[in-house]
Amino acid sequence: MWVFSYGSLMGDGWEKRFECQRRSIADLKGYERSFTKASIRNWGSRVHPAPTLRIIRREVGICRGVAFEFPQGQKEHVTEYLKGREGKLFTQVSVPMVLNDGEHANAITFIYEGKNIIAASNVDEIASLARRSEGTDGTGLDYIKSVRKTLADEDIQDIAVESLWSAIADVQ
Repeated sequence: MWVFSYGSLMGDGWEKRFECQRRSIADLKGYERSFTKASIRNWGSRVHPAPTLRIIRREVGICRGVAFEFPQGQKEHVTEYLKGREGKLFTQVSVPMVLNDGEHANAITFIYEGKNIIAASNVDEIASLARRSEGTDGTGLDYIKSVRKTLADEDIQDIAVESLWSAIADVQ
C-alpha cells in the first residue's frame, strides 16, 4: 500500500508509527500544487484566510512529492490516521505515480473538495493574503516557509512554491 504526499506529510515523520517499508521521491502526473485552499483556523482566519496547499488537476502538470509504502496489514490504520489528519473535506483517491527509480505504482492521496477555495487570479494576490494571515499555528508566511523548507529538504523544486516565495520576497 502506497501513500503519495505533497505537503506536510512529506517530512514530519508520521509514517514511522505505521511500519513504513520504503520511502521514495515520486511524480504524480496530471496534478500540481496550488496555494488555493483557504485556512481559516490554523494559519489564518475568516477575515484573513491563509493560502495553503492542495493539489489540482492540470493535464500537463506534474507534482513531485514523497511516496511511502506500508505493509497491507497497516492499510486500515494508515488510512484512518490520514482521514483524521487531513479532515472530512479531503477526499481519498487512488492515483498512479512513478517512483524515482522508474517503478509505477498506485497510491492513495487526499484532494481537498471543500468550499474554502481562494479565487485569487494571480500569485501577487496569494502573496498578499499570506502576508496578512495569522491563525492558531502561525502565519501564512510561516506556512509557506515551512512548505518550501520541506521541499528543499527533499531536493524538490516546485514552480508554485517558488513563484509564491518570490512574490512574497519582492515586497518584504
